[in-house]
Amino acid sequence: MSPQELVEEFTASQPYELDDFQLDAIRALANQHSVLVAAPTGTGKTVVGEFGIFLARKYSSRAIYTTPIKALSNQKFRDFRSRWGHDEVGLLTGDVVVNRDAPTLVMTTEVLRNMLITGAALNDVGVIVFDEVHYMGDPERGTAWEESILLAPRGLPLVCLSATVPNAAEIAEWLRDAHGDLACVFHDQRAVPLEHRYWLPDTNPDKHAFQVLTIMDAAGRPTSAAARLRGVGGELAGRVRWGGVTSTGFRGEDRSPASDRDPREQPAPWRVIRYLESEQLTPAIYFLFSRRATEEAASSCVALKPVPHAAELVQEAKARLSDLSPADRQLRQVALLLGRFLPRGVAVHHAGLLPQVKLLVEELFQAGKLRAVFATDTLALGINMPARTVIIGEMVKFDGVSRRILTPNEYRQMTGRAGRRGIDERGVSLLMYSPWITFPQTLRVLTSELLPLESAFRPTYSTAMNLWLGPEDEERLADLYARSLRRFQHDRTLKELTERKQALDDAYEKDRASGQIRRNDVWERASELSRVDYELRRARRAATVEARRTVDGLARVLERYDYLRDARPTAKAAYLRSLFDTNALTLCELLTNQQLEALHPNEIAELLSWFAMDRESSVRGLPLTQRLHRMREILDALHGGVLREEERHGLQMSRPLPVDFHGVALAWADGQDLATIARRARMQEGDVVGALQKTLDLISQLRGAAQQGPLGTRLIPLLDEADELLRRGVVEASYRWAVSGPPKAADADESWTVYVPEDNEPPDNVRHMRQRRPRPLVKRPNAPLPRRAASKPARRKRSF
Repeated sequence: MSPQELVEEFTASQPYELDDFQLDAIRALANQHSVLVAAPTGTGKTVVGEFGIFLARKYSSRAIYTTPIKALSNQKFRDFRSRWGHDEVGLLTGDVVVNRDAPTLVMTTEVLRNMLITGAALNDVGVIVFDEVHYMGDPERGTAWEESILLAPRGLPLVCLSATVPNAAEIAEWLRDAHGDLACVFHDQRAVPLEHRYWLPDTNPDKHAFQVLTIMDAAGRPTSAAARLRGVGGELAGRVRWGGVTSTGFRGEDRSPASDRDPREQPAPWRVIRYLESEQLTPAIYFLFSRRATEEAASSCVALKPVPHAAELVQEAKARLSDLSPADRQLRQVALLLGRFLPRGVAVHHAGLLPQVKLLVEELFQAGKLRAVFATDTLALGINMPARTVIIGEMVKFDGVSRRILTPNEYRQMTGRAGRRGIDERGVSLLMYSPWITFPQTLRVLTSELLPLESAFRPTYSTAMNLWLGPEDEERLADLYARSLRRFQHDRTLKELTERKQALDDAYEKDRASGQIRRNDVWERASELSRVDYELRRARRAATVEARRTVDGLARVLERYDYLRDARPTAKAAYLRSLFDTNALTLCELLTNQQLEALHPNEIAELLSWFAMDRESSVRGLPLTQRLHRMREILDALHGGVLREEERHGLQMSRPLPVDFHGVALAWADGQDLATIARRARMQEGDVVGALQKTLDLISQLRGAAQQGPLGTRLIPLLDEADELLRRGVVEASYRWAVSGPPKAADADESWTVYVPEDNEPPDNVRHMRQRRPRPLVKRPNAPLPRRAASKPARRKRSF
């Protein structure tokens, strides 16, 4: 078939007429070109990826579809399988492998990267689709995207789907340089026009009165109402220490003191939902930036009347959660959902929920059975949940370092869900009044340019070892780093500065030759030329030194730990090639030193879980065995040495291990129930399950590494048993849901009695603290705390 015939056959099968940008992209693909599509959320970029799969199926080749997160991979897997059949689609997410030989494989980008660096054959692959390719800018995971693109066979068509980024042309130019011929399709029109409104409470809190003002119309023009709101908001801004300067312009001097004005009362969320219903603006997604805030907001909706289909909704949810154990059915998050939220047609969505509960909420919302979902911004990451209205409950968030105003990119990503294609004439973004920032600052987020996508590339041990097979490969590795987007953006800066310097030289020579140059012009030109010349020299120095310094530093660290000798990989390198974790070097040292073999399987699971928690959080450690105490001392010394060695050579590859997270995997492996573990560790159940899933992924990686040589022979059966100990209950069920989806409604357990928490009942991980017997008050003399001896770091009690 000709390219045009392929396009016509595909478009005829679509439920709606394709837009011009979609047609441009699929025509480029039909002519065997790679393509970058940069378009807003909800405009139908996925259709282009599906056309790539359509082409692969037509040509009897395989297709790979990658996503940034497992939840999105699971969703795409179920969608594609329902469309093309169970045997036609496979899933690879590291800890889940289903039908790996299927014609269409859905996987996370890290899995594809691992396949490429280990030399997996892609001869029968006809296309690779990278969904949400703007993840290249993610500090933690962006490297996997760049490495996958750089290592993909040149000539193999790539479909790169991205949210709108202002430097799409630059990204396209890099993709052409790194991979070959590529068409760039940029589209900035939303599928459904978006209207921006502002909720302004009355100055008298007793009236509960408010106005909802349109501040920007669907064409993106500020309205006259926006001008009248200039003095609104920010009454309490001076009481907060701000950080995180962004291009949205929040600096200390921008704060409006406004201390002479009292803040207006912020409305209860249930009043907002009631207003939206009265205006036929539901379903809605209400974004807040803490888990507690989402639950408190949803709980306020008990003031609303129950939805007419409340009983059916609860019954369906009970059926979908029927494979939870009796103990897990009594979890507070399950009880809140069934007993308090669903009868009012609302729910919450955040990372602390069980995977099953999150998936249930997503499916109920997609089916139009919920009025509103109160969610953190993790919901903005690709999951398909379009709404009529998006409420931005706060314009300020804590990003793990400081409180800051949302960036234009974050705002655009969240509001991209407002407006359902083919259903709504326009979507609505409702911004809530805030006493913490002024209205002009809020408006600036809406009207500012998006921040450009910048490379977050950094080297990894697994990539280095898989590419470094001999002395000549040192240059090959340096070439890979030199071809990264990071280096490309350096070089682009060089080119722009060079052109600017040349333009200044030419202008000066022209004016001098014409005799029209004046003394002031000489000083101005000389000053600007000197500044550009300095920037150019500095950029050249940075661009040429960085790649070489990275490879040299990497070589020194690998030589120090005997993975390289005379620029050649040693026998230990084979083990490191199979480990893809950020802390791969430390894990490989534990394996090759055979230190894990002294542990029992449950203790191995526990130790690996320390590498699974990728952020420090306020958790309480659970008890460890004596062997694990001793092993932690060994591990602290080993990992501390790796971090110091990297720092000495200018590298930032490994990350510190959390201090307080311990004992959770051990308790789970020993058979304790989820509620008890979460309560004792002061964690939410979803975080516990997430950590255990990551631990299972690490067990799988370590098993693969152990199979590479004799040093891991005795470890393999211990890892198999550790895997079996963790893969039970709600953890095992989460994998089953990922593949098959939740149980059917017919499977509802009639004996399940829903436990409804009291309105003032604290969360599980707080309630147990109030139930403890209070300690007697003992008067102790004031004395300075003793200093911890520096020579005995192993006895630090805070670790255990």
